[in-house]
Amino acid sequence: MRNSFIGVLIIPLLLIGVSFGQAKEITSQDYYDAYATVIHTVLEQPRRRTQTTEYSTNGHVTKTLEEVEEVQNKDIRRFIYTEKVGLRHTQDETIEIEGAYYCRSNGGAWRRPKTDCSVMGARVVAGDSDGEEHFSTEQVTLNSIPLTVLRQFVVYKLSDKTAPNAKRVWENRVWIDRSYRIVRREYKAGIPEGTYTSLVETYDYDPKLKITPPIK
Repeated sequence: MRNSFIGVLIIPLLLIGVSFGQAKEITSQDYYDAYATVIHTVLEQPRRRTQTTEYSTNGHVTKTLEEVEEVQNKDIRRFIYTEKVGLRHTQDETIEIEGAYYCRSNGGAWRRPKTDCSVMGARVVAGDSDGEEHFSTEQVTLNSIPLTVLRQFVVYKLSDKTAPNAKRVWENRVWIDRSYRIVRREYKAGIPEGTYTSLVETYDYDPKLKITPPIK
């Protein structure tokens, strides 16, 4: 609760003296307090989150993961996870309704296991703590809607002795509306010339979202 209250105060204060399109450096504490606020706000609302993650090597996409998460409330959710590698596509879908799980794969028949469906989504890993970190905020417009962007950017050296000057980047950007809700997130990590991961998330808030059991 403390972080939520602090963040509500901090987000408008971060924008004082900032023109649209002009980034302003902020402290790590301001960034994390504001970020905690928007996460808290998101978790309280019915929503649809769409996420696409691409894994690349030497500029070529080797794998794509697509996730769709729908949340009616904390006890009623739907999750669709699609993996694409070359011409091979697989998909798993899970519906959770007040402790009951419904699962299916590749559009097949629904089943109702005694436990969860054990489908793992894409996971992203934060950058090393010894990296050189930068935090900033910015006012922008997206589809004619004014938004606040929070950005964390980290550059850190790799421990590879064969490439002592090699560096890896880690960046997280979050677009926030005036109701302190995330509407978009972009994440990038890795070595741009080598192994690289990029992620794009979008959020749609729908108070009428309903999820029902697919089978009895």
